[in-house]
Amino acid sequence: PFEVHPLVKHILSNAMQSKAKKTMDKKQELRTIHLLGNYLLWVKPWASCL
Repeated sequence: PFEVHPLVKHILSNAMQSKAKKTMDKKQELRTIHLLGNYLLWVKPWASCL
């Protein structure tokens, strides 16, 4: 059977992990921006009233 070189396996799994991490980071980023946006929408009007 065709044997994948351990180094190739390692590089591939690293690439997959970093891609997954990037996706996670992007989602986290969007969530943070979303939360910040909501926070500003709620707080801004109140803050300007005070």
